[in-house]
Amino acid sequence: RHGPRRKAVPGRAPLFIGDSTGIIAAPKLAGIGFRSDARGCRQYTEAIGMVSRLRRAHRLPRVVVVALGVNGPIPPGAIGRTVRAMGSRGKLVLVTPRRQGTSRRRMLAAGRRLSRRVKVFDWARYSAGKPWFAGDGIHVSHFGAKKYTRYLRPALQLARR
Repeated sequence: RHGPRRKAVPGRAPLFIGDSTGIIAAPKLAGIGFRSDARGCRQYTEAIGMVSRLRRAHRLPRVVVVALGVNGPIPPGAIGRTVRAMGSRGKLVLVTPRRQGTSRRRMLAAGRRLSRRVKVFDWARYSAGKPWFAGDGIHVSHFGAKKYTRYLRPALQLARR
């Protein structure tokens, strides 16, 4: 877990929720203004619980970035549950996992269906063929973490709208 090292937006810092693919990037994301929480083997359903707990505690930021889906597919309806848990003003940013499959398709479909509340950053497409990864092709290298952070920077702007 890394708290934001700079104030990038008014109000609470946007929250980044990731799995092992975001661990190296987490401190870099904190450096540009995110509160970041990345943990190995995290499933999407854990993000719903985190969002719900933060909202009940009146500590949920306006923007939550969820970069999950590598450790198992996103369950049907889970993205909708996350949006509802965020309340009427929240914005959900979904970052597509590098593994193609159900999770990416569900994210892209949610982005089309819920376009006012859900933004999709298609990291899988953007990073395809780039040498920014460890040997598994999923976890970013240190250089890849810089690219990932730069790619997610525009999500900070959503907190200003």
